[in-house]
Amino acid sequence: MRDKLYYFLSSHLLWPYGEAAFKRVLEVQPEETVSFLLRQPEAAKQLLRICVSSTYLTNLLVRKPELLSWLFLEGGINQKRTKTEFLTALKPIIGKKEFPELIRAFKAKELLRIWARDLNQLESLEASLKEWSDLASACLQAIYEHVLPSVFPEGPPSAFLVFGLGKLGAEELNYYSDIDLVYFYESKESVTREDHQLFVKLAEKITSLCHHPQYGEVLFKVDLNLRPGGKESEIIQSTRAAEIYYENFGTALERLALLRARPIAGDIKRGRAFLDTLTPFIYRRYFDFSGVDEIRSLKKALDFKSKKEKLFNLKIGQGGIRELEFFIHTLQLIYGGRFLKLRQHQTFAAITALKEVKLISPEDADFFSR
Repeated sequence: MRDKLYYFLSSHLLWPYGEAAFKRVLEVQPEETVSFLLRQPEAAKQLLRICVSSTYLTNLLVRKPELLSWLFLEGGINQKRTKTEFLTALKPIIGKKEFPELIRAFKAKELLRIWARDLNQLESLEASLKEWSDLASACLQAIYEHVLPSVFPEGPPSAFLVFGLGKLGAEELNYYSDIDLVYFYESKESVTREDHQLFVKLAEKITSLCHHPQYGEVLFKVDLNLRPGGKESEIIQSTRAAEIYYENFGTALERLALLRARPIAGDIKRGRAFLDTLTPFIYRRYFDFSGVDEIRSLKKALDFKSKKEKLFNLKIGQGGIRELEFFIHTLQLIYGGRFLKLRQHQTFAAITALKEVKLISPEDADFFSR
């Protein structure tokens, strides 16, 4: 039966590149699954594309053969999930001793589904990246709820806020990107120095559960360098301390980072309220010359980095993704104080808004969105 399937796929353009991986996956499958793939040739082609595109997912399907049946026979590949649905699915494992292993298994299974839908054009790239961002956000919320009782058994003395920045904040997270996080806790007179140290411990535990080797494979690699003051500052700050820092020492680079900030875990409602208080810092009514000079310096640094690349680099090369994002977000920074429509955390939404306020042409907007 397997030989019939291999013969059928042997004329496929991708077969020479995926034959070995495809056969590894099929070797551990029951006859029922092989028979299904023979009867459903489109599903067999979809599986071949997965095998060609990702060694990680091929190995996952070999280690956990039941995932192939879930993906195709049970219709997993046709499912789409929201952050709320991810959280509902994660709730039963919160508090369990095996939580680190269980949440990694959950993430791997959902990666397979989202990747398969994206790769086989069952979902747009924009929607796939948003769903992947929602999964990351849901995992962070689950980790927070799992860790919280070990640090604050009776609950935190004030709201704990987790912000996603960069591509996570923009809901455009790439499959293997780091996640940019910033932690805050809400300022209150009742919060003591001991409480502050416990908030530090809480932030450290969340970060560790995401990427420390002791828990197995990395769930998400966390980058905390976009916090106020960068890597030299504490892992978490109070909201008032952050406000004072941004008012007195905030840079154009930090304002660019906050353009895509979004509360993703902890107290989401209080996170949105705190982000609102930072709006005057991010979007200034009038853009001064010092801000222009800062942006020029940032552009020179970006150009220098891109010129070091001997071959074209899609991400950081000249005309690449990072340069496009810098152009879009700089326009938001300069004009966002005047045009409220430009205050968007998603890059695609920002491009549309820039077109609507006539800062870029419709033709450029269409080109940038491709």
